[in-house]
Amino acid sequence: MGVRLYIAGFTKIQMRIKEASPLPWSTVLLRMAMMRCAETIAKRNGNKCLVTGESLSQVASQTIENISCTQSGISIPVLRPLIGTDKETIIRKAEQIGTYKISIEPHEDCCVLFSPPRPILRGTVAEAADLYRALELEPLIEEAIRNCETVKLGTGG
Repeated sequence: MGVRLYIAGFTKIQMRIKEASPLPWSTVLLRMAMMRCAETIAKRNGNKCLVTGESLSQVASQTIENISCTQSGISIPVLRPLIGTDKETIIRKAEQIGTYKISIEPHEDCCVLFSPPRPILRGTVAEAADLYRALELEPLIEEAIRNCETVKLGTGG
């Protein structure tokens, strides 16, 4: 079974978040935008859920509170089969399914350029929703989707 990887450029979205939101919230808001983008792509492809590789509390954006924030703006379920899995096991699984090499390619992405020195650890859904709504990201998300690149991994994708 193959996997399709959708690569959407988020630079404009990242810049809007950086310019118009409280710095500690930047990663959570970016992840909310990513979830919204992923949901839109999933629905257009007839998919019924999203599947992520998150592991609980591995990083600041993966506290239970922040995970609740990141999924709060979408309507389809988010499955997290690795939620209680340690990092080494996740890396082995990524190697098995063919996503590891692309995941470690050096990019100056949100992890490097946009991560706040003191990220919010226990965001609330209500505050996240207010901050996200104020950003008015939908046109930027639609643009990212229009310019999305699709990569087929494995076989049968």
